Amino acid sequence: MSDEEKKAKRKQIDDLLKRARDGEDFAKLAKEFSEDPGSKDKGGEYTFSRGRMVPEFEAAAFSLKTNQISDVVTTPFGYHIIK
Repeated sequence: MSDEEKKAKRKQIDDLLKRARDGEDFAKLAKEFSEDPGSKDKGGEYTFSRGRMVPEFEAAAFSLKTNQISDVVTTPFGYHIIK
């Protein structure tokens, strides 16, 4: 992915984070904008146990309280917002 594409993706995820934190429906945002085939159609819902995800994703996910929205998490797979 080019630097310009990365900048565009980062801007998009930052905008989505703001929308989610401003109260828009997280599941609807995930269904519309997620690029993850494993959770997109489920409104972003994805269940996993410890030791199954990359460390950055797992650390963020397991540090959140119920219904808390993470900051943007960057992994080798891209940008993520976790709820």
